[in-house]
Amino acid sequence: MTSTEILNAIADKSGLDVETIKGRHRDNVRSQVRQLAVLLCHEKTRLTLTGLGRVFGRGHTTMLYSIKQGRELVASQEWARDLYAAVKEM
Repeated sequence: MTSTEILNAIADKSGLDVETIKGRHRDNVRSQVRQLAVLLCHEKTRLTLTGLGRVFGRGHTTMLYSIKQGRELVASQEWARDLYAAVKEM
């Protein structure tokens, strides 16, 4: 699965468009969906942190933080677990 396919799947299931997910918005909903997208791209592609950063328009350290936050979301939020599971099964 490619990062584009993952982003499209998350956009479809979350109701947000890909540009919004990749955007600079910092409100909870958009940033949390973005963190899940980064986590899934990290797990399902062979992209490096730098490569992930290029996809999302951010630095590699931000990608590392997003992966950590995404894991915490999956562990603590039911909606995040559901979205993560739905996209991961594809």
